[in-house]
Amino acid sequence: MYRLLGKTEYNQIKDYGLEDLKDIYQEKLLYKYLLRHFTPEQLEPFYDYSIAEMRVMLAEIDIEYFAQAYFVHYIYSPIPEHHSESYRELYGIARALRGRRVARAEPRGNAKTTRYDLIFPMWCALYEVKRYIIIISASDTLAKGFLRSMKDEFEENELILQDFGNLRGKKWTENEIQLSNGCRIESKGWEGSIRGKKNKADRPDLIIVDDIEKDDSKTSETIRKKMEDFFFTALTPAGSAVTDIIVIGTILHSDSLLKKVLDNPRYDSKIFKAIISWADRQDLWDKWKSIYTDIGVEGGVEEAHRRAREFYEQNKEEMLKGTEVLWKGKDGYGDYYALMEELMELGETRFAQEKQNEPIDPSKNIFYGKLEFYTHLPPSEEFTQIVGAVDPSLGKKKTSDFSAIVWLGKHKSGYIYVLEADIQRRHPNKIIQDLFASYNRMVNTYGQKKIKWIAIEAVAFQEFFKDKVKEEGAKQGIYPPIKPLYPHSDKALRIASLEPDVVNGYIKFNQNHKELIKQFENFTLDLNYHDDGPDTVHMCMELLKKRRPKQKRLNLNKSKADLGL
Repeated sequence: MYRLLGKTEYNQIKDYGLEDLKDIYQEKLLYKYLLRHFTPEQLEPFYDYSIAEMRVMLAEIDIEYFAQAYFVHYIYSPIPEHHSESYRELYGIARALRGRRVARAEPRGNAKTTRYDLIFPMWCALYEVKRYIIIISASDTLAKGFLRSMKDEFEENELILQDFGNLRGKKWTENEIQLSNGCRIESKGWEGSIRGKKNKADRPDLIIVDDIEKDDSKTSETIRKKMEDFFFTALTPAGSAVTDIIVIGTILHSDSLLKKVLDNPRYDSKIFKAIISWADRQDLWDKWKSIYTDIGVEGGVEEAHRRAREFYEQNKEEMLKGTEVLWKGKDGYGDYYALMEELMELGETRFAQEKQNEPIDPSKNIFYGKLEFYTHLPPSEEFTQIVGAVDPSLGKKKTSDFSAIVWLGKHKSGYIYVLEADIQRRHPNKIIQDLFASYNRMVNTYGQKKIKWIAIEAVAFQEFFKDKVKEEGAKQGIYPPIKPLYPHSDKALRIASLEPDVVNGYIKFNQNHKELIKQFENFTLDLNYHDDGPDTVHMCMELLKKRRPKQKRLNLNKSKADLGL
């Protein structure tokens, strides 16, 4: 057996070629994990074994080593302790042969899909620990992606081909593969049928449910109920007495399926948070936040972030007192710092959900007391872009929704100002006339060139309204730049996505816009009678974020002399 490289020899790695480096990595990795399980004396009978033979034997009893040896292209940082713990748990689950139930809530970006949907099922298949594996995902498309990754490893992973041979069986499709050793692996969306599934005489002996809940399930009680019925009445009975069911994901809602499974006494449940304990000196982090979000300084966003990092480096020891993170060593120059930047980007609500598995109570007002107001509007010449948006209503009765006409202006500092917010109940014809009047005011104040777009949703009644605006405008000789928007998510989620920009003070509000302020401060993820104003602000922000600097065009009117010809 190859001996462990000494320090001097290891320092000569730079003189080796790529294949030599791979061999050195595998040799050192093998010894590292062998010595976790055996003493040098216990290893003596295996001195004549090759590295490949020892690798196959060791990987059978250590899934973490299996991951490090065969999936080095996925494992790009030191294994964190909670990953090591999960590998040990998965080994115990697979070997128990008694039908375990396991639920884990982990933060987004925590490599849970790599561990649970790729490494673990492949280990089970290669060592024939399981005969029939089913992976359930949020959609059939995602499920196919999981299986595609697995197929790539079976077909192209050099070490797996070297150590286990070509295991491709007769069935090799987008949703199902059959290995030559008899193991069958399927992947499917949760809305697909799972009743009566068998691999010859075998019922599924491992079912992995990964993040089957999407954002729309947060706001739809109907979808949550349908998902719950699928899980408990179709999926759970699909196995046998020895079937292991593993449910992983992130808690999106206090009434979500994952939360109910975690609370189920049949399940071994654990909840992980990206930040285990927060900083003692929150006052310093508040100061850091004010520097980080001060994008009006000369140099803009980059300069604000540079100053914030400089402040952090100067006060690092105090700012990190009391902190503990789940994945130590994951991010660049500071794990906690990187998470604080992510908090700035995601906002408190989404960070609590995505990183802390603490979904905000859907009845909570997420914007209340967090709007930042301006007292004086900067001069018109300092604005670089002006955009508007319209959310019309049918206006047939007093209880109908408000219609909203909102204008935002982007200042040269990068801040966004709410210029106008006209929110009231009115007939569609009145909305059009009010829109034209506000458009003319914007043109007179800021100039035609700065007016980029006016957004109108291109769905249902709004599609008709958009065409009506163009028709009436042509009659009156008014040609506002209408931009149809096609919403791709639930309205409440769209509005909630404004939280980082609102909380960080990037959007400046006018205290005179009483109805807009009221709708923002009363907004919840659960139930909103009036949210037309915030939705229109979101439409404007979509326009501003989609804008790109114009490319310089060739002036064909220049003479040859002007062009130097």
